[in-house]
Amino acid sequence: MRSIGKRAFAKSGAIPSYTMARVMRSWTVMASVFGAMVGLGLGCTNEPDLGGNADSGGAQSDATVPASDGSANDSSSSVDSTATGSDGSSGDGGGSDTSITTDGGSGDGSSGDGSAHDAKADVNFFFDAGADGSEGDGAFNPDAACVESTVVAAPVKLDMYFMVDRSGSMAFPIAPVSSDPIGDCNVGDTKNSKWCYSINALSQFFNSVDQTDNAAALAWFSINNAACTGVEYSTPVVPAGSGFITLPSTQFDSALNAQTPYDNTPTIPAIKGTIQFTANQANRRVGRKLVSVFVTDGDPNGCNVNPNEGYPRVSDIPVVKSLLQQHYVDTNVVTYIIGMDGLDSGGDSRLETMAQGGNAAIHNNNMGGLLTNTCGSSPSAATCRHWNIGTGTNGALVEALKQIQKMAIACSYALPQSDAGLVDPARIRVQFQPSMGTAQTVGKVLSVAGCTGDGGTGGWYYDDNMNPHSINLCASTCQTVEADVLGKVNIVLGCQGS
Repeated sequence: MRSIGKRAFAKSGAIPSYTMARVMRSWTVMASVFGAMVGLGLGCTNEPDLGGNADSGGAQSDATVPASDGSANDSSSSVDSTATGSDGSSGDGGGSDTSITTDGGSGDGSSGDGSAHDAKADVNFFFDAGADGSEGDGAFNPDAACVESTVVAAPVKLDMYFMVDRSGSMAFPIAPVSSDPIGDCNVGDTKNSKWCYSINALSQFFNSVDQTDNAAALAWFSINNAACTGVEYSTPVVPAGSGFITLPSTQFDSALNAQTPYDNTPTIPAIKGTIQFTANQANRRVGRKLVSVFVTDGDPNGCNVNPNEGYPRVSDIPVVKSLLQQHYVDTNVVTYIIGMDGLDSGGDSRLETMAQGGNAAIHNNNMGGLLTNTCGSSPSAATCRHWNIGTGTNGALVEALKQIQKMAIACSYALPQSDAGLVDPARIRVQFQPSMGTAQTVGKVLSVAGCTGDGGTGGWYYDDNMNPHSINLCASTCQTVEADVLGKVNIVLGCQGS
């Protein structure tokens, strides 16, 4: 107030009317500032390092309101009489700046004359960017103010490439007779043959609602004994030529019915074809887990490393293991090996060697229910990586596939999305909450190689560091998590701009 006001107040003890009017105008201006803050959606936080971020579209300052020409269409508002802006250009689109300044702002909705206070604001302001990357409409969107949140990890969806043995021995244990020389059957038949048990189990698995939104592709071996390069096995029979069928689906049944068990067991070419399909970038769908499942009832026979070797042709086994090991290193694709009766002596040991190359998950010999002695008897073990399902009776193959599905996705989680803003992969943290005790932070490694390399002891990694869509636990960490059936994995989200 001017000195005259002070003198008048001192002499009379009363407040003159013009002085009261000035006081009321001051309070009105303050109320207008507060109203503008509310209308613009200016939010507060106790984290000072979030404030004054130039990326939010406004200049860093203590108190800033962009000046405007007072038009109804301009989202900015002039507060101080010293504001220099005029003819604001924000218009109906709404100015993106929601900062406040006492220096006066330019009428075009920018942060004024270019000057900004160096001191950080006492409160932080969040800018609502448009969905298309534009500056938005000036209205406050609470979801744009991204804060750290925690979600329970959700498994990724699974893509499976099945390579199934259809060699002549799959017709057993039916003894060949003139009326039924091969033990062939269609889905729904009940013949006592490994082939019949297998196609019924596959049909049941592919058509199960438990597999909703998972997907599968199916191929056979042998095609013919001359197909030794692997290329012949790198394209599925269903769907024809490429891709996957989303489950549940009955589309596999006609192909299952059309096949007949015959020919030999060219394991190496079938493995090469499996590798070629699952290494193909077109089949490695973003945000999903890809695995292969190899089902056989015999030792390698056809396209062998040493064609003159007697049975069993064990020279092929180290080759298969090496191929699968390198494939896993290159792609992180796991190959599961399922064996059926028909192997020569020591066959389980050879299947185990193959499964080790494929980096299949370790499981117990006796899983309970229909799955007993799944490691076989030559040699017998408490745990193993391959699956022995005998002749496949009583739904053993279906149960094994269910277990494989659980193991395949048990430690791979979809990268969550937040309702509170755009998730920043650099700010993700993974925690394991055991059934008893406090939450444990799981360390991050750059890739699967970092899980054990250079003295690594586990952790988690992205499927793609540049464009991540899933979070994967290292094998040792996965075993810890899986051992606690009541435990859970939490993903702590941090957002861009937080």
